[in-house]
Amino acid sequence: MKYVEMKNRILHKVSPCDEKETNRYRILTENCFYNVAANLVGGNFLTGLLIYLKASTVQIGLVNVIVYLCNTFQLLSPLLLNRFEKRKKLLIISRVIVLFSNIVLIGLVCFLPFQNSVQVALVLGSTALLNIVSASTAQGVSLWHMGSIPENRRATHFSQSTAFNNLAIYVFVLLGSTVLDHFEVEGQPLAGFTILRIVALFFAAGDIFWLIKIKEYPYEETKGAVKLKTIFTEPFKHKQYIPSILILFFWNFVATTSGSYYTVYMLDTLHMSYSFINICAALYVPMVFLVRRHWSDYIDRTSWLSALYKVLFAYGVIFFTHAFVMEGTQWFYLIVALLCYIFSPALNIIIPNMSFYHLPKESQTICLSVSSTFANLGAMCGTYYAIFFMSAFQDCSFELFGKTFVTGQIMPCFTGAMIILFGLFVYWLHRKEQRAGREKEESRQI
Repeated sequence: MKYVEMKNRILHKVSPCDEKETNRYRILTENCFYNVAANLVGGNFLTGLLIYLKASTVQIGLVNVIVYLCNTFQLLSPLLLNRFEKRKKLLIISRVIVLFSNIVLIGLVCFLPFQNSVQVALVLGSTALLNIVSASTAQGVSLWHMGSIPENRRATHFSQSTAFNNLAIYVFVLLGSTVLDHFEVEGQPLAGFTILRIVALFFAAGDIFWLIKIKEYPYEETKGAVKLKTIFTEPFKHKQYIPSILILFFWNFVATTSGSYYTVYMLDTLHMSYSFINICAALYVPMVFLVRRHWSDYIDRTSWLSALYKVLFAYGVIFFTHAFVMEGTQWFYLIVALLCYIFSPALNIIIPNMSFYHLPKESQTICLSVSSTFANLGAMCGTYYAIFFMSAFQDCSFELFGKTFVTGQIMPCFTGAMIILFGLFVYWLHRKEQRAGREKEESRQI
């Protein structure tokens, strides 16, 4: 018997009683394949493709609006998912449709014999389609994977996921940028975009391969048809879960307020090079590997909310320093970026877990769908706030210590202040949770 157990351990490289460890390895691998595929055809590459198709600034801006708007359909996903006791086949079919639409369908649009305006409309329509399909099953994938990631392993898992996903994404995005730059110089940008999509198709196939290998465990929640009314009422019956929903909303609000506008400030006002900005961004990867284990260990020693409010206070103060990157001190952006990278890996560990923090067992799909919808609504509100702020204070400037501060510098100050206020809110939630824990302990002793 001992020989058989030892043989199993050698062959599987994992204890037979911990099959979920193998599953977690497969989930990490699958996430890397999926994120590389998505980034090779999304983000700046999708923007570049739309520019090639002569899309207007408004049409390019519509992409983000479409993504946020379509993802609100996650609210209705329990109507579909709760009808299935086993969801693996449905979720894999959904992923195939999403990847096919994102890589092949949008890629083929560029070769259709239509005017550019029609091609742009088809790209936007395909983007809407794939995001609606993704939204209808996204929380099913999350629950499927969480079956292999118990509470005591989440900090470690999310830290590993952050590190390896970012490493894979940055490596292949930088390689993709080099390929695209080469074809841009040759005057054949469409050939560059096509090659990237062929490479993305390879990673998409890898994603499906690893997705198939991930085991599905029985779900703890109640199965059966869900009424539309239940979706809007059920999550708010669980008072412990409401703070998680609010945290996701507020974080996504503040996280979308200043990023793109600050990049415009660095490029247009400070005339910083793309190379310098991208080098600063790429330094995030080694920094994640340096600090991720420290943050996951710290979270395990304290608590999720305790770590979150402390990180938010520090991150908010650091965010203020973006305002001091100005003409003549462009080098200071490197220091600001590195300071942010010390704390942002902690946020990338904690925030993903908020969807599962105090998640009730009996209505998991519904609660996850609602929390994700609120996260998207927060991002939409943050985007519209940023548009309003930049429009209202477009020509605003003031003098301080002999230096002129313009709108691009003022925006990070407001964002930093909101992050600190958000930290105060999380601190209040943490203290409230501590009091509830003490009262529960005292009642047990009595």
